[in-house]
Amino acid sequence: MKLLLKILALPVTLTISALTALCAVVLSCAASIFALAGTLLTILALAVLLSGYPHSAAIVAVIAFLVSPLGIPMQVVRLLGGLQDLNLSLRDKIYG
Repeated sequence: MKLLLKILALPVTLTISALTALCAVVLSCAASIFALAGTLLTILALAVLLSGYPHSAAIVAVIAFLVSPLGIPMQVVRLLGGLQDLNLSLRDKIYG
């Protein structure tokens, strides 16, 4: 019974491992693009603020924060960490 569980769980753990690795590569490539976009949006927010539209500048600043490395990319990193923890706990339960 334990051998059957190990055989059935192997494709699941391999798929989760491959998906996590692929997502990590895509995230590392996207993080540099997001950092550049965040920088440009921050400069745009400052320009809009200096032109006299503080409400619009606040909106652009919030968008700049969301695309910065502390916004959406950080949430994706946390999600990938949770997926990796799930995979490791599954491997521990079955193969440990």
